[in-house]
Amino acid sequence: MATTAAAVSEVAAQAGIHIEPAALVKHYAQSMLDASDATAIHNFDLCSWDAGELLWTMKNWRVQD
Repeated sequence: MATTAAAVSEVAAQAGIHIEPAALVKHYAQSMLDASDATAIHNFDLCSWDAGELLWTMKNWRVQD
């Protein structure tokens, strides 16, 4: 099971599709920003976050490098 951007890119490469991990993440994020509120919420909910995962992720997100 691919659970990171790099792992998803590796699986895609095995299927003959080249995509950089950063491009994958940025496309997903931009799609969320461009979606209607209802669609953004629906797509977020599809990620099946639990409260602990979400809070940990938000605490550890970096805004700048």
